[in-house]
Amino acid sequence: MSKHPVKTRDTDIFVAEFYEDGKKQRLGHAKLCHQMNNSLGRISKGLRVSKSLLIRKILESYIKFFDESKAIGGQTHFDPEKTMNEWISERYDMSECQKEILQMNKMIQSNSKSPEVQLMSKQLVVMSKMMNLVHKNNL
Repeated sequence: MSKHPVKTRDTDIFVAEFYEDGKKQRLGHAKLCHQMNNSLGRISKGLRVSKSLLIRKILESYIKFFDESKAIGGQTHFDPEKTMNEWISERYDMSECQKEILQMNKMIQSNSKSPEVQLMSKQLVVMSKMMNLVHKNNL
């Protein structure tokens, strides 16, 4: 999409289009730049759903994401972006946490005779590595 969409090619869309008593009803009027409209059309065709259904599902999903993220103190996409210093500080904290988990895993592997406990410890290490990778990619 271009940085400055051409306003003369804006497209009118409706979030909900349905028939009621034989009449077409349209709710949730909005204007979209043609590039976004084309993208929504391409995606809706690929999913074999209408654009209005796709838009409703996107909005519903975002509302759920926003509410859940806000409830656990996560990012809502509209928070101020982190500074490089904040991100570096978080990376350091993640690194320290990772070291601690690896040390605990070593201790559990050498001291525990239970295969279930050893397996659980290994799973925690894998999960911590996954979280570390996700965090590395989110600035």
